[in-house]
Amino acid sequence: MIFTTTRETAATLTDTIDQLSDSQYTKPCIALSGSSIGQHVRHIVELFQCLLNGYPNGEIDYDSRRRNQAIAMDREFAKECLQAITGKIAQPDKPLSLYVGFGKEEKPLAIPTTYFREIVYNIEHAIHHMALMRIGIHEVSEILLPKEFGVAAGTLKYQAECAR
Repeated sequence: MIFTTTRETAATLTDTIDQLSDSQYTKPCIALSGSSIGQHVRHIVELFQCLLNGYPNGEIDYDSRRRNQAIAMDREFAKECLQAITGKIAQPDKPLSLYVGFGKEEKPLAIPTTYFREIVYNIEHAIHHMALMRIGIHEVSEILLPKEFGVAAGTLKYQAECAR
């Protein structure tokens, strides 16, 4: 299920990227404090890449991820990255160490987690950024987004229950 949800999230992002022009994708949005849709896509992609890259050795450090501006500037490259993620995401669950640090001087702390738990985190993180992107997309374009774009699964379930 989490693999399917990851693929669906990536497909939704890919469809959205396809509908935007290069200038809409890279334009700084006032409502997003000057960040672009592409920058939000880059952030989503990089966290998934960080998880996949850390999987073999069992260590994840999102703060030390490689930041690739090409994802934020090149729509086709961003879509290739999303496709690569969906092609690699289905791996067995296993224990991981998540390295986190909250202060500049603080040494990162290793927190036990699992691969599946981190996929869930990345999905929720992507949905959060998609909610922000929705605001920016309305600022730079006229495209229509699916009603579930950037809305958490729990919220969608609640809305469906209220509609009954």
